[in-house]
Amino acid sequence: SDDWQPFWSPHGRKVAFMTYRNGVSDLFVKTVNGAAPEEPLVTSEEQKTPGDWSLDGRFVAYWVSRAETLGDVWVTPLEGARQPMPIARTKFNERRPRFSPDGRFIAYESDESGGSEVYVQPFPPTGGKWQVSVGGGNEASWSGNGRELYYVNTAGMLLAAPVTSSSNGFSAGAPVQLFD
Repeated sequence: SDDWQPFWSPHGRKVAFMTYRNGVSDLFVKTVNGAAPEEPLVTSEEQKTPGDWSLDGRFVAYWVSRAETLGDVWVTPLEGARQPMPIARTKFNERRPRFSPDGRFIAYESDESGGSEVYVQPFPPTGGKWQVSVGGGNEASWSGNGRELYYVNTAGMLLAAPVTSSSNGFSAGAPVQLFD
């Protein structure tokens, strides 16, 4: 089979990956000790690309490519019924989700403004959404302490935006250029 884009669980005992063994890309999980067979995580007729694993190990974020809505961000719980939940599902192209270290937010990129920008939403979704990047942003990644959100702008520069969160919401400060 054609297996791609592996990513580690936070505790390092499992690896999730996308595979084309069923024709379209599906997401599978494998324990690294080799004792258990790999198991399907998300299977459907749509193209799926892995994004991130929540730090508590309970959720996997990914994006699904659809003709009518382009890319959409989804999360699947790894416990219980494993019912996928939409995070960003619009007519725009949303992709590359990343959980905040505390698991309360998801950063992703979307072209809803006309160009790719980095946005943050609460997790689970509440309807709130904040744009973090200014003038273009891709490939968001949280700092280990969750106080900064890194991204690459359209000029190829790595920027860091200071972020704060509270029980009332989220805010992002002016991004600072780190290097190109």
